[in-house]
Order: sequence, then structure tokens, then C-alpha cells
Amino acid sequence: MNTTINELQSAKTLQEEFSANYGHGRDFEGEAIARFAVAAGRFLGEIVGADVAQVGMAEMARKLGLECHADSDWEHAFEGAWGEAYGWPMGEVFLELNAYAHYGLVLGDHADAGTRAAQIREHLETATAFMKRLPAEAWDVDTGDAGHTLRLALGRWALDHDEAIEPYALAAFGGVSERRIRNMMSGTANSLTNDNGKVPAREALQWLADRETFRPSVWRDQDAGADEAGYPEEEELGDMLFVPVARDGSHFHPGLARDGKFTIGRPGAELTLPTFEEALAVLQQSASPAWRRPSPMGVWTNVSAVRWDRLGRAELQALADGEQP
Repeated sequence: MNTTINELQSAKTLQEEFSANYGHGRDFEGEAIARFAVAAGRFLGEIVGADVAQVGMAEMARKLGLECHADSDWEHAFEGAWGEAYGWPMGEVFLELNAYAHYGLVLGDHADAGTRAAQIREHLETATAFMKRLPAEAWDVDTGDAGHTLRLALGRWALDHDEAIEPYALAAFGGVSERRIRNMMSGTANSLTNDNGKVPAREALQWLADRETFRPSVWRDQDAGADEAGYPEEEELGDMLFVPVARDGSHFHPGLARDGKFTIGRPGAELTLPTFEEALAVLQQSASPAWRRPSPMGVWTNVSAVRWDRLGRAELQALADGEQP
């Protein structure tokens, strides 16, 4: 596949849109994952006794950096942790699947399309296996946006690999109801082929071509040849700094002070430092850089670095001011 300048610019724009808009749609996978943790804790209480289970769940909450003053507060701690849940291993999986499902992107710095495809496949397998093991009906817990994201990610994977897509995902991509898609698959004047309850990929993509709500996948080419795509070269950027970047593309920058201090380190071993320079120096020496920053929903969460970027102080200040650098 030949990569065009427009495709590259589209990929760059989509990454910016994802970072800016995450949390303004059906993006609350963290809320669902926090609910799963509460349901699991209650189930443990049935096995070993609520008094015993709450001791373990409360300790787990504290290890995750959640506020849990009394052991009996563990449910409240987890219920309010949907922001933090995006930094948990399963939360990170669903965060990346969200970028793929809605934007056709792969987060992180990967050298080739094969590596990106392997990452998508791994996340899909991990999330699918997790959801199959989750006794949602028995525990009376709603899979919420986590379930929605997984179904859309599986649907996009089907489209990307010329496989039939389920009506639920196709309807979401096209911005219509699932009932409308099913109606298009049935009747004497059906406009979409019913392939064992799904729609063939080619027909689905042809229909989606006229839908403004659908973003075609760009993950195969998103990093290719960016220097030749017409992006401006760096000019007179002055003092340059290497700063860590989280999986969602957000940077560590001077605007992340909370009550005048920067919080860095993994949950349970966090440090607070008074200046950006001091905090960055510690992060640069850390084997596993992590820091706290507000999520798009305004909740301060702990995130980990997946790569490093070289930015000028002006660019970092633009990030701190809420602008695109």
C-alpha cells in the first residue's frame, strides 16, 4: 500500500483528536473495570466472609494509590477509581483498543505495520478472553463501555481483514441504529447481504464510505515516511528536553502541578516534587517512569511512559497552557 501525504496527515490529526477528545463519548471503560473489581470483591466476600475480604480489598486499594482510610471503605474507593483504572493493566488494554476501535490507530511508537498488527491482535485476544471469563450476568454487573469498545474493535479488525462484521459494530461505525442495519439485511429489497448474521466486509466498507461518522483505519501506515510527508522541520527550538509520553499520547509537562507540586512514581511509591525540572530529572533516571496527570474527565490518574519525545520549552509551555505545541 502506498502511503500518501494526506493519509499521513490524517493519521497525525486522528492521534491529536484522540488525545483531545477521549472521555467525551462512550469512553468510560475505566468505570466498567472499576465495577468489575467491586463485583469480584463482593464475590470473594461470599466465599471467605465479608469481614475478611474487605481487609484484602482495602489493602489492594491502597497499593493502587486509592484513598481508603477504613477497610470498610474499600467499595467506595474502587467505585471512585474509574479514572485510575485506565492505568491498570486491563485498563491500558481497553484504552488502546478504544483508539483502534474509534480512530483506526495504534498507540505507542512502533516501527512497522507488522508490529502494530501483532499488538492489536494481542489486545483483542486479551480483552476477549477477559470478557469471556467475567461472569457479568451472574454478578449482575454491566460490561458498559468496555464491552462496547471490544465489540467495535473486533468489528474494525474484521473490516481490516476482509471478514464479515456484526450489525452492532457496523451500526455504531455508521451512526445508525442496529435495527436499521438488520432491516437492510432482510426483506426482499435488502441492500446488505446477510452472511450468517453478519455483513461482508466489502459491502460494509462501501456503505461506510458515505458515512461521515466512520474513520477509515490508518494504523498500517500511520508512522511511515513522516519526514517526507511535508511536516515542517524543527527551527530554532532553543533549549530541548526529553520528556516521557504516556500510552494515550499525553506528555509530562509543566502544567501538571497539583497544589503546587508534581507527583511522580508508581502508585504506592510516589514522590512529590516542587518543580518541573526536579520531577523530570527523577523521571529521566527512573527504570519505569510514571506520573500523575488529569484524565480528559478531570480525574488525576497515574500513567506510565511508553516512549520519550524531544520537545522545546516553548512546546512544553504550550502543552501546559492547553494548546497544541
